[in-house]
This record gives sequence, structure tokens and C-alpha cells, in this order.
Amino acid sequence: MNSLKKKVVAVITGLTLVAMMAPGVASAVTAAELQAKIDALLAQLATLQSQLATLEGAAPAVTGCTITSFDRNLKLGMM
Repeated sequence: MNSLKKKVVAVITGLTLVAMMAPGVASAVTAAELQAKIDALLAQLATLQSQLATLEGAAPAVTGCTITSFDRNLKLGMM
């Protein structure tokens, strides 16, 4: 049982060390790379906003609907 405890402690210690080193890996990105990603995201956002404006400006297409009112109240299951 003592051997199992040592293995568990070793695994937890290893994972802790990996987690502590992870922020150092993320800091390898340069300011120029971050700016390039920001610029790309801003361009994509502008494209999406343009598409949204186009879709909002279009009139909704309703076809095949001729009923303007019901002559009785509908209940669950009625057709």
C-alpha cells in the first residue's frame, strides 16, 4: 500500500509541475502575433456584422399562409 501512495504522490507532483510550467509556454507569443490575431478577428467581426445587417434588412419570406384568424380556440392535440 505504501508503494501505491508513493506513485499517487509522484503523479500529482508531476501534474503540478506541468501545470506550473504551462503559463511560461503561453507567454511565448509575441505582441506582433497577438496584434495579427486581433486584426484577423476584427476583420471577421466586420464581415459577420455586414452579413447580419443584410439579413436584418431582408423582409421575412412567408409562403403558403392564408389564415388570418381562427374561428375557434385551439387546444393541445387539435389540428
